This record gives sequence, C-alpha cells and structure tokens, in this order.
Amino acid sequence: MHLAPRRVTIYGLSLLRFDPPELEFELTCSTGTYVRSVARDLGEVLGCGAYLTGLRRTTIGPLRVEDAVPPERIETGGHAAAKILSGILPVHELRDDEVRELRHGRAWTAPAGTAIAS
Repeated sequence: MHLAPRRVTIYGLSLLRFDPPELEFELTCSTGTYVRSVARDLGEVLGCGAYLTGLRRTTIGPLRVEDAVPPERIETGGHAAAKILSGILPVHELRDDEVRELRHGRAWTAPAGTAIAS
C-alpha cells in the first residue's frame, strides 16, 4: 500500500536500547504521525531497512499511560466508562427524555467536551 507523503513534526527521538539488529526508541511526535513509516524511513536513510516489532502509545493529548485505569478496576455493566471519563471530562447526566430519544434512535448532540452518563 502506498501512503501519500505527509508533513509531521518529530519533537523528540530517544534511543532506549540497542541490541543489534534491534533497537528500542521513544518518539514524541505530532498528531497524525504514522510511526511505522518513521521506522521505515529511518531504515532507508541508514541503508539497512527497518520495521516495527512493537508499538506502545504512552500519551495522547492530556491522557498518559501512567494515569490509566487497570482492567481489574473497570466494572462490568453500569456506567464504568462515564465514571472513568468523569475524571477527565465534565459529565452530562442524561435526562429521562434524552434517554428515551436515544433509545428510539433519534439524533442527539452532547454538549461539547462532555462524557455521557445516564
């Protein structure tokens, strides 16, 4: 598959481990950066080829992996997602009439920047 070139910003690139032929790095980049392409491009520049064997996103916007909720803390059923998001986004409690509208497939727009709880 051919990807069209795209302008991205690399804010930081740190070598974490080098055990030939593998290396591990940490990359801080702009939104929309295709990290697999960065690895491929580095391999081309170095004349050896390169690809990713793993990829772990540690931040996105204000969300950091260190602040993630462990799976065992996420309850099944109920409104676990809204409870988790309430620490990040304001929550809009759905009124009974809004719940009814949604259950009948009618369009509804959440207030900007809110998580939803019913």
